[in-house]
Amino acid sequence: MSTFDAIVTQDIPANRLLSMTGGNGAPHLSITAAGGSPDFVSTGDLKESQAVTVTMRDKPIWNVEAGEDLTAGQYVEAGEGGVIVGSAGEGIGYVTDAVKAGEIANLVRQSSGGSGEKGDPGKNGKSAYEIAVDSGFTGTEQEWLNSLKGPKGDKGDKGDKGNPGKDGKDGFGTETQYNDIIARLEALEGAGS
Repeated sequence: MSTFDAIVTQDIPANRLLSMTGGNGAPHLSITAAGGSPDFVSTGDLKESQAVTVTMRDKPIWNVEAGEDLTAGQYVEAGEGGVIVGSAGEGIGYVTDAVKAGEIANLVRQSSGGSGEKGDPGKNGKSAYEIAVDSGFTGTEQEWLNSLKGPKGDKGDKGDKGNPGKDGKDGFGTETQYNDIIARLEALEGAGS
């Protein structure tokens, strides 16, 4: 188990989702914003400006207050005030049992956390030529492309002799085929006279 000290930024009831934020010196703990990804759950009532020791227990199930009626197996997300509410997606996990609003639910946390908003497209990166120039290459892009081709390699060794192929037919037709061709030629010659 690991521990660290933190400062509470607001009054927080027990069994609420918490998020850690930066601060001067010690980290700060506050209620997770609706739709956010929680880092911890409060196990008791906390007061604003209170210095606390956070103990990391790596529990896969948290006891969190339900902000609305929930059914067993329902996916949930952080709601207003650090409670859990039903989620249209996979949210931050699911509850093991049906609970009424205000009751404590067993939240089975997802290891990946909730999904965030789609980010803006990134900027195009540098081309390989631009990186080469930044690394000291001097010359045009075509000269750089030409520099990528190495010298001609040595001639390779002669390959092994292949397996002999299947015996084929000799290419000569049968006597019947020969007689048929002769008959056609004679018919053509007779038609031309």
